[in-house]
Parts: sequence; C-alpha cells; structure tokens
Amino acid sequence: MQHKERIRGYFESHPETDKFFVTHDGAAFFTKENAEAYAQVFKLPEEKAVTEVNRAEVMSMDMPKEETPTQAEKPAKAPAKKPAK
Repeated sequence: MQHKERIRGYFESHPETDKFFVTHDGAAFFTKENAEAYAQVFKLPEEKAVTEVNRAEVMSMDMPKEETPTQAEKPAKAPAKKPAK
C-alpha cells in the first residue's frame, strides 16, 4: 500500500474513524463519493483511483523502523578508569 505512513497518521488524528477512502495520490476522505469526485476532478488513474482502507489493516502494517547505527558508526566507548589506590 502506498502512502502508508500518511494514512496511519490520518487514523491517529481521527481515532473515532474506522475507515477512509484514499485516492491514488494519498488524499483521504470520509466518504467514497467525495474521494471519487476528487479523483475525477484531478483526473487520477482510473484503476484503483479510490481504495477503501480500514483502521485494523493499516495499524497492523509494519512500518519502517528507525535505522540503528552499525558497529562502525557507533561511538567508541571511553576507556575504563583505573581504580583509585
């Protein structure tokens, strides 16, 4: 699914909503009619111009995890201090 981060944000911003109608370019609407009208006005591709997405489907998708530094990128540890005599 394209635009999954944006769509997840829509659901997070609208916790009472269980589905959106998303156009090919990532715009989301509460009603299918509004999404279809938008798709016609902006002449979006006919196939899959509007897709219904539900909260459970989107919120269960794996999102890209933040990259963790590789061993080479990690800062070097400070040398251990010698115990006081």
